[in-house]
Amino acid sequence: MDTIRFNRDTSRERRIVRYGLIAEVIALLAVLVLLILSRVVPHWLTLGVTFLSMGVLVGIAVYLFIGYRKDPIVLEKRTLLETAGAADKEAKRSRAGLDRATALRRTIANEAEVATKSRKAEHERRMASLVGRRSTLKTDQEQEIERALGELRALHMSNGLRGALIADAKISGVGPGLKQRLISGGIISAANVSSVTISGLPGFGEAKVSAVMGWRASVEAALRAALPGAIPPEQEAGILQKYAKLLTGIQEEETTADRDLADDLAAIRQQEKNRQAANDQEEAEHRERASVTAAKQEELAARLAPYSAITFQCSS
Repeated sequence: MDTIRFNRDTSRERRIVRYGLIAEVIALLAVLVLLILSRVVPHWLTLGVTFLSMGVLVGIAVYLFIGYRKDPIVLEKRTLLETAGAADKEAKRSRAGLDRATALRRTIANEAEVATKSRKAEHERRMASLVGRRSTLKTDQEQEIERALGELRALHMSNGLRGALIADAKISGVGPGLKQRLISGGIISAANVSSVTISGLPGFGEAKVSAVMGWRASVEAALRAALPGAIPPEQEAGILQKYAKLLTGIQEEETTADRDLADDLAAIRQQEKNRQAANDQEEAEHRERASVTAAKQEELAARLAPYSAITFQCSS
């Protein structure tokens, strides 16, 4: 494309510049003469001529610049430059939008990763708590069975000692008369026998006390040999059923926790997907605008290229 040049004749501007330069030369010579004659010529006259010459020079420049800006070709170039400036601003906005979209993509991914790790950590803490509760329940179950067995054995010993009556006992050296003394003294069964309670009774010396205590020991030995090895099946079944129900509750909590984790992780992924999709859409719009703006900038650059010669320096 050919370079655009001014259509109008600039002879008048040339004459003004020419005459202006001549006037400036004359004014400069006048100032020099006045400076030489400064002793006889007032200073205000020299200053006046100086300022007048400067004013003429400024006036010529203003006149030429106003004429340049009013030229139709200059107006056309200015319009194109303004349009190009607006296109540049739009391009900057598009680039800024693309940068924001890129940064937001990373932010969305990071936030999703942090949310996922946090949710998994919460789930691990919840599961650890449930495992601890299960272990505690198993320990409680074992302790309750052991406690029930201990109570059963204690009851076996207590009932056995109370059931071993003095009246029916075969104690060496202790006949019916001494037995009656024991019964009268409140010693009715093996459960009441002790060295303290026997030694205070009439007729019970060391040998008799030892014989009665030996009888009680034999009763205890027989009872210990017959201690039950386990609690009744129905009692054990009741305990096991109670804890099985509690353990089932924990199992249900674990299942619920796993399901909640899966749902929450799926929700996090879906939210990330939705946000990324919206960001991708916005990024695509910015890219489309950037493409359109780039094409417009190329067109404007091509249209402005022929105006390269249209400057204030070459206007006169």
